[in-house]
Amino acid sequence: MALNAAVEAARAGEAGKGFAVVAQEVRELANRSAEAAKNTTTLIETTIQTMEKGNAVANQTAQSLVEAVNFAKEVVNETEEIAVRSNEQAKEIERITQKISDFSGIIQTNSATAEENAATSEEMARQSQIMKSLLHKFRRRM
Repeated sequence: MALNAAVEAARAGEAGKGFAVVAQEVRELANRSAEAAKNTTTLIETTIQTMEKGNAVANQTAQSLVEAVNFAKEVVNETEEIAVRSNEQAKEIERITQKISDFSGIIQTNSATAEENAATSEEMARQSQIMKSLLHKFRRRM
């Protein structure tokens, strides 16, 4: 369009000088519009690329969060399992402690019985010596 205006201004001669100025302004305006359109296109393309990158980062972040949540759930489950097993072990330790206490009581009873038996054995040995002495005296008299 600006080219056609310039051709028409040249044909008109002196009278077309004003037309030529307008044609020049139209040409410059067209060039500025084309440059603005080019810049707008570049901005739109850059924005689209940035949005795609942002979307990719958001997807990666979402995936990382899902993995973190799953890992946290596993940790919670394992911690609960450890707690259950720790309680079971505590109960077993209580039972073992009770058995040891029972055995200790039995050992103390056996020890006391052994002491009584030793005392009885000593008494019997002493009585046996007395009987032996009496028998020996009795045999002499006979």
